[in-house]
Amino acid sequence: MTSSLFYTAQLGPSDLKDIQTLEQNLGVTLVAMDCDSSSEPAQLNAEQLQQLQALEQKSGKVLLAYA
Repeated sequence: MTSSLFYTAQLGPSDLKDIQTLEQNLGVTLVAMDCDSSSEPAQLNAEQLQQLQALEQKSGKVLLAYA
């Protein structure tokens, strides 16, 4: 059995309204995610970040680095 590192956030009415307002102001779609509390964003150096961004460009995907 595997567990998900990320899952869709459960938003209260106020949070949802704030996100929707920001979406309208920015002209973008935002996705609110929650993550496993035992994980935290990885601290990437400049070279690692460049490699991650290059793969994002190549794949057309958004990559999140967690340690």
